[in-house]
Amino acid sequence: MTESTNTLSAVWQKLRKVQPFADLSDDQFQNVLGGGTIRTCPDGHILVHQGDAPSHMFFVLEGQLRTLLTNEDGREVTLRLLDPGVGCMGTVLFMGGLSPMTVETVGEVRIFKLAGHFVKNLVLEHPPFATSMLGMIAANYRGAIQQIDTVTLRTPLQRIGHYLLVEHILSGSDNLMFELRFKKSLIASHLGMTPETLSRALRKIRQYGITIDGQTVRLKDAFVLCHFCDLNTKESCPFRDNPDCPFCDI
Repeated sequence: MTESTNTLSAVWQKLRKVQPFADLSDDQFQNVLGGGTIRTCPDGHILVHQGDAPSHMFFVLEGQLRTLLTNEDGREVTLRLLDPGVGCMGTVLFMGGLSPMTVETVGEVRIFKLAGHFVKNLVLEHPPFATSMLGMIAANYRGAIQQIDTVTLRTPLQRIGHYLLVEHILSGSDNLMFELRFKKSLIASHLGMTPETLSRALRKIRQYGITIDGQTVRLKDAFVLCHFCDLNTKESCPFRDNPDCPFCDI
């Protein structure tokens, strides 16, 4: 490890919340910590370039990562925005070959970096870890399907409405005001729009009682974002099946 004992203890607590490590014994987990490296990276730092052959998995401890695609003209689209507790590059490691995407930090980020061969040994030696890895890969696949749905089948208004709904759920859903965690230019890239299209969509969404002032989102009531709910989002909504929600019969 590269940081102090106190930091190591803090990493223990954070990594224990990451599903692949949750079922390991204390000895096994100590072995994992000994085989990994903690890194603090500045904003915009590239962990993996599109076209690289990745050799490590990365687990977010603090801050956020994003994965993105870039075409030959330099245009890019953000695929996923990764929060603390989430790992990336696992699918690519087991798939083999070159990474189809770039992994970049958003703001200052602390990560736990674990060698791919170490991850593969854990999969072979510990069935619960293997099951958790399969769950993570399946979740990535589900997220990819949702992203395709978002950028190809929904209007700009529906995209930003659904994005705000998910952000509201992540913020706790018990407050009529919350902060956007990412810059609007990054949100636009994630939703497959230009910043100008996003701005127009944000103006249109006011008709639902939703206003955005800078990074602050204000809601008229707890259910205004329900207009943009879908079956996948409903499963994670704390208001699911609430009789006051007019959209819970979707």
